[in-house]
Amino acid sequence: MINQKEYLTTGEFAKMMNITKETLFHYDKIGLFSPEIKLQNEYRYYSIYQIELLEVILMLRELGMPLKQIKESMDKRNPDAMLSLLEREEKEIEEKMRKLKVQKRMIKEQQEQIIEAQKVDISFLGIKEFEERYYMRKRAESNEDKELFHQIQFLKKEFEKAKVSWGYTVGFFQYKQDVEEGEYSNYHDVVLIMKQSSKKLKYQVLPAGEYLVAYHKGHWNKIQETYERMFAYIEERQLETEDVFLETYVIDRLLVEEYQEYVTEISVRIKKTDA
Repeated sequence: MINQKEYLTTGEFAKMMNITKETLFHYDKIGLFSPEIKLQNEYRYYSIYQIELLEVILMLRELGMPLKQIKESMDKRNPDAMLSLLEREEKEIEEKMRKLKVQKRMIKEQQEQIIEAQKVDISFLGIKEFEERYYMRKRAESNEDKELFHQIQFLKKEFEKAKVSWGYTVGFFQYKQDVEEGEYSNYHDVVLIMKQSSKKLKYQVLPAGEYLVAYHKGHWNKIQETYERMFAYIEERQLETEDVFLETYVIDRLLVEEYQEYVTEISVRIKKTDA
C-alpha cells in the first residue's frame, strides 16, 4: 500500500512543482530524475522528499545549464561537490544581475536621449556650455563604412569588458584643416563618448567649456551645408575654435527609417581668449 502522505502520482507531483508530466517523463527517460517507486502496472510515485532535489535541478535548468551537465553533477553529488556547484551558480547569478542592471541603466539612458532628441531645435546654431566628458578613441585605417563600423565594434567590446554601469554615445572626429579645405568625409577617428570615466578604460578628456553647436538634418553627404553655416558664424563673430569637430547622432536608425530624417549634432570647443 502506497503511503498517500509521503507519495504523489506523476500528475500530483508535476502540479505541485508547476511543471508538466512530460517533463518528468523526459527526466526519467534520460536518467536525470526518476520516481522513487515504479509499479508493474506502470504507475509511478514520487516521494515528497524528492522535492528539494528537483528544485535544484529546475533551478539549474532555469539558469541555462544543459541537462547533460546537470545529470553529471547529480550523478557525482556529495556535500563538497554540491557546495562547489551552488557557489559557481551563485556567481553566475550575480554576473547576470550585474548585466541586467547595466542593461536597465542603458535602456534608461536611451529613453532620456530620445526624450532630449525630441526637444532638439535643428535650426539652432550657437554656443552651448558642456561639462567635462570622456571618450575612448580608435583610429580607422580608411573611412569606408565597413572599416568604421569594425572599429566601433572594437570600442564597444573594450567598453563591455570593463563592466561599467553607464552607457555611451558613438561619435566621429572631423578636423578643421580638412573641412576648411572642403573635405567633409575624412572620417578616421571613431569615439565613444562616456558620461563618466573609469580606471578600467583607456580614455581621453573633452574639456568643459563653451562649444559652438549646430544640427544637421539629413544624409551626411550633405553635411557641408551645416559646416558652412558654422564657419560663417565663426567668421562673423571672430571666434577662435579648437581643431577638432565632434559629430554625434541625435536621431539615427534606431528612431527613423530614412537617412533624410537623421539629425547629427556637430560641436567644436571655443578657445578661451585673454581679456
